[in-house]
Amino acid sequence: VLADRLFGQPMLGPLLVLFAPYAVLMFLAAPINPLLVTLNRPGLVVVNTFGGAVMTAVGLMTALGLGGGSLSALVVGLVAGAAGQALLGLTLVSSQLRPTLVGGSAVSLRQQMAYAGPLGLTGLLGTLAYKTDNWFVSTNFTRTEFAFYNTGSQELPLVNQLNRAIFNVLVPELSRLHGAGERDALVALWQGAIRKSSLIYLPLFAFAWTVAEPLIRLLYGAAYGPSVPFFHLYLLLIPLRVAVYGTLLQATGQLRAIVWTSAGFLVANLIGNVIGLRLLGIYGPPLSTVVCTYGIAAVYLVLMRRRFGFPISSLFPFAVVGRTLTVAVAAALPVALGLHLWGDELPPLVQFGSAALAYGPLYLGLARLTNVIRDYDVALLRGAATNLATKLRHLIR
Repeated sequence: VLADRLFGQPMLGPLLVLFAPYAVLMFLAAPINPLLVTLNRPGLVVVNTFGGAVMTAVGLMTALGLGGGSLSALVVGLVAGAAGQALLGLTLVSSQLRPTLVGGSAVSLRQQMAYAGPLGLTGLLGTLAYKTDNWFVSTNFTRTEFAFYNTGSQELPLVNQLNRAIFNVLVPELSRLHGAGERDALVALWQGAIRKSSLIYLPLFAFAWTVAEPLIRLLYGAAYGPSVPFFHLYLLLIPLRVAVYGTLLQATGQLRAIVWTSAGFLVANLIGNVIGLRLLGIYGPPLSTVVCTYGIAAVYLVLMRRRFGFPISSLFPFAVVGRTLTVAVAAALPVALGLHLWGDELPPLVQFGSAALAYGPLYLGLARLTNVIRDYDVALLRGAATNLATKLRHLIR
């Protein structure tokens, strides 16, 4: 009945029953990373983030293999992946909380839960806000139109997870600097993380925008060409992923502001979806989601300005990010021109592969030439590669 009234699709009823445990599992998983941050376990934050992504991927791939690609099997696979994600997170947290519980430090445990609870609620509100457009499109357009929309309205895999893992690792050090009254060092650390993230996300944005059409055709087939505009709209979120904008407020204990901002994001996006749907049709809801996401980032910057007393231009390195974006787009222009001139004659896999082979050297060369990638970035990368090679050699032996 609910599926018929809300979505106009009575056949979704059984699927919603299968999908129901997903909400509970995500509620359990939402506060895990904040709890691990309060326990000063940044390494486990990374393990939980990427382990959860692996669990979801394994669940979906298993469902595809065993269920023949049916929609009900995919839903079961998604729920199974969420169960694995929740189990992994709860296991990691319990392994860290057990000494606290055995030691009887109830006050410490209450403090940890008081910190993690609002952040978990923020995560749930954010998830609801990001899914608003899917609901509006599914209830106002045909199944075929929604299929095109749902295929295109996806962020690139692991982009958000990697972003949150990077900035969650910073929270303990940001909290320490705040407690020591070192505001300049705190902001410098946050800006440095943004600069390094921009070296990854902005070229990824420029490249994905350039190869959007062959990528969609490669993954889903030529019939899904109408999904490309929605994919382009969602790619506009990637430049925002150079930062997690609530991190500084989280590190300084401004949890109530984070919760209320997320609630405002949900309400604003609901209103924006209604207006966008009437003015722009099927393109209105995704555009509202993108605009409201930029809006919440702006609100966070205003809150940080009030909290720390720095101008917004000193909090966010606009010039550095802008220069990186310029280099990333400049490297993509000849690739886009090549695809435009010769791409139609090539299969999607060849288009994508040749574009990747061309874009990588172009971006790296321009970034080094313009000092976007600096000497110590190269040294850091070489050090990480050396450490990885050393660990792999030990594993092989």
